Amino acid sequence: MRATDRKLVLQPWATGQPSFTAEVQRLIQFITTPEVKCSRWQGSGESGSAYVGEGSEALCLNYWAAGRPCVAYSFSLDGKDAGILESTLSMRCDVHRFDPSTRHKQGAGSGYGSVQHHQAWLDWKRPCTRPHRGVLGTIPRSLVDIMDSLGHSMVHVLRADLESAEWRVLESWVHDGALRRISQLILTVHLQWAGFEVGGTDAEVVRFWYSVLSALHSSGFRLTHSSPGPRHTGGKSLTYHHAFGDAKYRATAPVPSDPAHSGEDE
Repeated sequence: MRATDRKLVLQPWATGQPSFTAEVQRLIQFITTPEVKCSRWQGSGESGSAYVGEGSEALCLNYWAAGRPCVAYSFSLDGKDAGILESTLSMRCDVHRFDPSTRHKQGAGSGYGSVQHHQAWLDWKRPCTRPHRGVLGTIPRSLVDIMDSLGHSMVHVLRADLESAEWRVLESWVHDGALRRISQLILTVHLQWAGFEVGGTDAEVVRFWYSVLSALHSSGFRLTHSSPGPRHTGGKSLTYHHAFGDAKYRATAPVPSDPAHSGEDE
């Protein structure tokens, strides 16, 4: 699949024919092999690196332009995003948290500012509409609609733990171009079951997962960090950087294609 495509293309079988074992091996290798080395993590200071432990969510500062405006989103149902919220607030970002529950009605504050809470959630089935500026409500929306409603052309840090809806949501971002509007993606992938509206044999499901993550790669995202996610998810916490993003926020040349991570069509 090429970065300009608006349709998810299933990748070829790992061995040329259906094999659950081969598909799992390919996927695990893909999500545990960082492609870009981060030398400065949030909290490490201006020089030197910090250890990012297992199960942690990492915010890489390699390409962070200090003092420039930034926007951060967190989609979380379990309230376990406090670390990322605090980190992005400390970077003086405009921070928004999305959770359809009513647990958070007021902006949570810290010494760095406050988080704006919204009850809106992500929807991968609803087509993009013309949103009313500043009005979100509680109806699930596409990421593009949410960004347009809030007046954001880019999200510089997006943290998402979507409780097994991530596969169809990511697919929708391939379709509607939302991936081009994200700089750093911190994503929990759940591997304990197929996911919402994902069907097929076990081998077909894992092939689909791999195809979705390959589409991220084809859209310019490079894996920076991988660690085991919460035990109950049976998954991984992944940090991706957009290699071709806004030059204001990343001063790197495009990363050459890697044959091991090829995203070409079948």
